[in-house]
Amino acid sequence: MPTTNLPLKVDLRGRVRNMRLPQSNAMLALYEAVVNSIHAILDGPEPNAGKITIGILRGGEQLTMDDKPERGPIVGFYVQDNGVGFNDRNFESFCCSDSTTKAKYGGKGVGRFLWLKVFSDVAISSVYEDDTGNKNRAFSFSVDGISSSDLADTTDKRSTKVTVKLPQSTYEKAIQHEPDTIAVGIIQHCLEFFVSNGVPTILLVDAKLDINLDLGKLFRDDLQSEIKRNDFHINGATFQITHLLVKGRKNAKHSLHFCAHSRRVKDEGLSGKIPALMGALRLPDKTEELIYQGYVSGELLNEIVGVERSSFDFDGLFAYDPNNPPEGYVSFETLLGNAIEESKKFLEPVLNPIIEESQRIIRTKIETHYPQYRYLLKHRSADISTIAPGTEGKDLDIALYKIEQKLDIESRESLANELSKTNDPDETPDDRKTRLDTLLAQINDSGTAKLARHVAYRRAVIEFLDDQIGLQHTGKYTLEEAVHAAVCPTKTTSDDTPLAQMNLWLLDDRLYFHYYLASDMPFKEMKDTVQQDSQDRPDLAIFHRPMAFSDSLDQIGSVVLVEFKRPVRDDYNADDPKKNPVSQVLKYITTLKAGEGRKAKGQAIHIQETTPFYAYIVADFTKSLRDLATREDFMPTPDGDGYFRFFQNFNCYVEMLSYQKMIRDAKKRNQAFFDKLGIPIHS
Repeated sequence: MPTTNLPLKVDLRGRVRNMRLPQSNAMLALYEAVVNSIHAILDGPEPNAGKITIGILRGGEQLTMDDKPERGPIVGFYVQDNGVGFNDRNFESFCCSDSTTKAKYGGKGVGRFLWLKVFSDVAISSVYEDDTGNKNRAFSFSVDGISSSDLADTTDKRSTKVTVKLPQSTYEKAIQHEPDTIAVGIIQHCLEFFVSNGVPTILLVDAKLDINLDLGKLFRDDLQSEIKRNDFHINGATFQITHLLVKGRKNAKHSLHFCAHSRRVKDEGLSGKIPALMGALRLPDKTEELIYQGYVSGELLNEIVGVERSSFDFDGLFAYDPNNPPEGYVSFETLLGNAIEESKKFLEPVLNPIIEESQRIIRTKIETHYPQYRYLLKHRSADISTIAPGTEGKDLDIALYKIEQKLDIESRESLANELSKTNDPDETPDDRKTRLDTLLAQINDSGTAKLARHVAYRRAVIEFLDDQIGLQHTGKYTLEEAVHAAVCPTKTTSDDTPLAQMNLWLLDDRLYFHYYLASDMPFKEMKDTVQQDSQDRPDLAIFHRPMAFSDSLDQIGSVVLVEFKRPVRDDYNADDPKKNPVSQVLKYITTLKAGEGRKAKGQAIHIQETTPFYAYIVADFTKSLRDLATREDFMPTPDGDGYFRFFQNFNCYVEMLSYQKMIRDAKKRNQAFFDKLGIPIHS
């Protein structure tokens, strides 16, 4: 029985429905129509005299809520060219799904389906030449198929006009763009033609806005650098990248564009990927703001571009072992990385001055504001060079901290690996010592940096307190609570406050080595130390264990009490217990000694009659406080900013010191660190 070849039918509605086209790619419908016109001109009898007119179609004028006229929305486009036209061969190809007629241009034979994906109404009118003269073919195109073609003789000149109208609701908003944005989009999509001077004259018109743009002139005006191209190779595959610097436009971004068959397919922003490539660029001695655009093409990209030209299938060509990819295989990540490197090389003359100035500023900032990171200039200069220009303040601190943490981890891992290695018999002891010395130098510098950070923090605290104890911009003095909080957070204990949040060093570094600390908490809540129902609350109560050589490890070794008084307070009274800070701290001692022992943290603890107490009263030495110190038989310190006395019956040493003395003494104790690290502090 003879075999009969039946024609393969295409369900056009299903074909269009199954096409994938994100809303962001809706303008591809127009771009593909423009590319078709370019190809038609190249196939025509006069490719050097080609002309394309792209028209923006708008709906009727609308009124805003305040009755002001507003231009109508875009409802479609037309693309008109003087190319070869819809002759019998091209019309037959148009009627065939996935035609290979334009395979030489990389045509997939599906571009016209994009028209139907975005628009519901497509009309075509074409005047072409054949052996008998000029013919006019007109037809419409929809998901229901192609209308019967009207064919007639004509004396009109060669011209083809494709009109797409009535956008689908899904894409209606996605085609609303300013005319210049549409023009730039067409240029970017068809850049290969513009770059090679193989593009015909292309005009974009918007009759209702009286706009007429020459895309060739727009491209030449926007282009602000020589067009440069170079090849690069990855795993046997060859790619070409075209570099451009163009005039900066609204919302324009530095980008790489990955192309197939001279059309843009996929975009990748370069923000954060190339150091110093942030914001607009400027050429030396120029004020024009520029944007970098790189266009990547190659045969591999032509092979793996999707039918809709909105994506690439990098994994579709090969089934491969990820650890051993075949010759010619390239992942998108690898291609992107190589393209970025090529872009960096092109941009070096523009970016190097920016990077150098940025590095100078950052180095100065490190030396003057962040000396704790100074060693990174030696050990991680390359990482510092990647910090984006303009980074400052907390962002710079965070960037440097991340670099430091990375170095710290790498140094410790390297040292551990070195120490665990078996000695190489071919390696001399001096070589091994040199490697270890390098690693140890990094670790030592890191430790020095941490100390520098700690010292810089102390400087900041001192300067903050120096400012706080003075007259504020409100005309009032700071309350003692603010100073208290600077020394130690209030209403907390050592069980819930990290040591790093305590600035006990302002009084004495030895206070850090305590068993228990309570800040602005009543005795009845100090459950880990004493059992006492008193509501009295010293500003700071610090309990120490006895020294190791003591026979009484269940006892409190010593207690430190701290009271902060409001700056410039001048109502102290030796005869009024409420206004006598000395009586106040002695009452605290009496209360603590009267409390019962408490079993906490696995051990019973006690405050004995012989437990030594130390008390600090921090205040401004106003007249009433000096009078009180004299009445209470205190001795003045040599500098005149303090008083001291030992109360034998309470086994308590009490020291009064001014805020100025507390800050000045803290400066003196840390001055050697400030000087060594080159951290100036205001006098």
